[in-house]
Amino acid sequence: MNGDRRPATLVRVLRMLVPWRRWIIVSNLLVALASLLGVVSLIAVFPLLQIVFGSSLYADGQVSPVAPAVAESSPNHAGLPADARDAGVIGRLMHGVSEKREALVRRLEHRASEDPLDVVLTVCVILVVASLLRLLLQIGSSLCIARIEIQFLQDLTRRLYAHCLYHDFVFHTWFPPGKLLARLSVDIQRMQSIIQLVYGTRIRQPVTIVLLTVLLFIIDFRLAAIVFLTLPLLLLPGLAIARRVRLASNKEVGLDASLLELLEEQLSGLSLIKVFSAEDRESGRFEAETEQIFNRRKSRTILTAISDPIQQAATMLLLVSMILLGVELVVGRGLLSGETFLFFLVTLSSLYRPWKKLLTLNVALQRPLMAARAIFKTLDVEPKMIEDREARKISGGWEAIHFEDVWFRYGKKDHWPWVIRSLDLTIPRGQLVALLGHNGSGKTTTAHLLARLYDPSKGTVRIGDVDLRTMRQSELRRHIGLVHQESIIFNLSVAENVAFGLEPDVIDQDRVRSVARRIGADRWIEDLPRGYDTILGRRGEVLSGGQRQLIALCRVLYFDFPIIVYDEPDQSLDPHAMVKITGLISELRRDKTILVITHSMDLANMADRTVVLRDGELIADSDRQALDQLVLMDHLKQAGSEIAR
Repeated sequence: MNGDRRPATLVRVLRMLVPWRRWIIVSNLLVALASLLGVVSLIAVFPLLQIVFGSSLYADGQVSPVAPAVAESSPNHAGLPADARDAGVIGRLMHGVSEKREALVRRLEHRASEDPLDVVLTVCVILVVASLLRLLLQIGSSLCIARIEIQFLQDLTRRLYAHCLYHDFVFHTWFPPGKLLARLSVDIQRMQSIIQLVYGTRIRQPVTIVLLTVLLFIIDFRLAAIVFLTLPLLLLPGLAIARRVRLASNKEVGLDASLLELLEEQLSGLSLIKVFSAEDRESGRFEAETEQIFNRRKSRTILTAISDPIQQAATMLLLVSMILLGVELVVGRGLLSGETFLFFLVTLSSLYRPWKKLLTLNVALQRPLMAARAIFKTLDVEPKMIEDREARKISGGWEAIHFEDVWFRYGKKDHWPWVIRSLDLTIPRGQLVALLGHNGSGKTTTAHLLARLYDPSKGTVRIGDVDLRTMRQSELRRHIGLVHQESIIFNLSVAENVAFGLEPDVIDQDRVRSVARRIGADRWIEDLPRGYDTILGRRGEVLSGGQRQLIALCRVLYFDFPIIVYDEPDQSLDPHAMVKITGLISELRRDKTILVITHSMDLANMADRTVVLRDGELIADSDRQALDQLVLMDHLKQAGSEIAR
């Protein structure tokens, strides 16, 4: 599938169903018994045919369906000679089957001639009992399949979500939220029909087909052989249509993911769309995307719709051919009795129904299989960042953070530009470092490398003598607190957002209030409807941008991280809050190692050191006086470049 010789999609689905094998075995046994009862019901019809075409219709002796002389002197209904016992294993087997069938026919004829009504009542009782038992077996099988289906989809959803949640940050660079939502919702739902189709159709119908085929050979070997040779012709139209449906379904699955990505983008940016009156433009983008989807869906729907009529037409053509051939054997040549041929036709028509369902199954499976393929493609993405089995811990006496010849780009291929180039930087423990640079200079990427959201493409990031790649993620997360430029708030209470990751019953409420008081957030938090228990809504929609950032800073203070990375602390804050945060940073510098990413010269002036990046390269690592000169020269250089343009 992906060039690495992975098994076919359906095989992978079946392998994932192994934990429910007991339920599958029970379901298959019930299906087999139900199919057997269906054949028994069909066989029970034969005495009625004997009565209608034998005792009842021909009791006055006016017409004879088959001349007795022919019936007695002809070889047998299977066309075997009288000395078939010397015709090999197959000949002896067919001769024995033919004898038993003829003996059964004679007994039925004799009983029907004596008491036709008793035979009819017996047959009706058999049909009713067999139908009720078959119904109960089918219900039991359906309940087993439903149980497997629900548990399988629940397990697959949990597994896919865990794969996305625990995967490294690089994974989410290539799989945006809209695409993952498509996998977790739309594609999972599409897979729901796979189990029903496979175990409800692929098991039941072959069992029925085998039993009915055996019955056809028992009734008449010659006609059954012709049917057996012509049935594969029904496969050709089904296979051709299934291939077209597979291609259409594959593209449809990809377009559905693109549509969800667009929806997620537009709904999250709804305020911007309204501010710029871009409703018409975004509506046009949405319509263009949906038009592609529905064009693909229309193609698939048309192909699926014509599949069944084409199969019915082919089936009817073969059935008519068998009728013409049977009439020739009964009327023209007298090699077959009328009631036997009619019984053969009834059985054959019953055979065509499961055969048709089995043929259309290939078409019906294509769409859910394409959804399963998309899910497996996501699950097959292996983490780029792998924890060392012998993970090390940071020693309590570590002295500095080291970036050693660090290079980084988001893609592996050469055409992806370098975001960080040959970065050598040492940050001693307990130092406040300001990281400056123009937009796109690599400041935030440097912070992400320190938090190990990414691994360097080349080079090493160390805390003390421990390479971050040799540490457990949980160990590293206890040492580094990251306050993002865009503060992330969850649909939880204030306290749960501050102590994020902890269960509500273990949150230290006094500590939550203490850190909120420390940065001056306690007043507006207590004014909320339920104070620290107030649910903040999706993405903290009840808070302002500055309030969200203060909650994010409370989160870092609550866990008392020894290393703090603060991305744009002046973002969204009013002057009063900024003064509070500035004072807090000055206080924290006493026992914390702080990396502040900023454009503010005021914050840079507070720092022990200032590091300047340009296009991913370190261009300055200096004190405040040297920084002032460097910034001035940089502004002059930028101005000269603008004039030159």
